[in-house]
Amino acid sequence: MIWAHIITKNKTEAVQIITILVSKKLLLNAAISKKTVYHRDSKTGKLERHKQKLIIGKTKALLFNSINQKLIKRFT
Repeated sequence: MIWAHIITKNKTEAVQIITILVSKKLLLNAAISKKTVYHRDSKTGKLERHKQKLIIGKTKALLFNSINQKLIKRFT
């Protein structure tokens, strides 16, 4: 078993991802956490911060490809 980390920009999308993956039995014990990410703007040089949601869930390593394909198909 491994812990999958999925980053998204909003809570609604995070809940949708968890719902899809748990219903397909691709993810167990999912949790959502708020994170603030900092980076320096290449043009202005100013430090900027962005809020993100982090989904952490237990899964099997062999299911990673299936999870990735489901998320790409649904959210792109």
